[in-house]
Amino acid sequence: MKDSTAKTNNDGRMIEFIVNMDNGNFVSEWNAYNNHLNSDGTINSDPDVYSKQELQMIANTESFNYGIPSGGQGNHVPEKYKGTHNNLDRVHPADPQLRQQATQKGNFVSEKDYTENGGKYADIVKQGNKDIQAWSKVPDNQKQQAYQEYVNWLKKHGNVSNQGFDYYMHASKN
Repeated sequence: MKDSTAKTNNDGRMIEFIVNMDNGNFVSEWNAYNNHLNSDGTINSDPDVYSKQELQMIANTESFNYGIPSGGQGNHVPEKYKGTHNNLDRVHPADPQLRQQATQKGNFVSEKDYTENGGKYADIVKQGNKDIQAWSKVPDNQKQQAYQEYVNWLKKHGNVSNQGFDYYMHASKN
């Protein structure tokens, strides 16, 4: 449960999927690597053979993180687990050399959050399945526009924290 203080049954896990809003496909370094396998099955580590789009996929890829986030439920994080999300997500073990080079070569920087000056990023899913269902109702050819309207609405209503796409769909109609 979200507010669980139990050490064995809490929401201390993070899965981050990155979606290309232009085409709706997942962004994953593994899609880029699959295009550059050597004959022995290893991955070609020469960044010069990768396109800019492939380097961006390598630099900005999905992640699975079992560190406990301190966001909304930080007061429930046992002391010995505090900082685990940051250690796994931001100060993680060294990236493979190809990913380090892709990050440097492409100068790919994560999008700023909508709460930062000029930021255009906002999480769509904050309340789980409700947000996923609300987002899935948006026709594919309207997702980019719907996402931009969502971010703009969040910026306009700065006193409202991001409670997810489902909340936005109901609140923006009022």
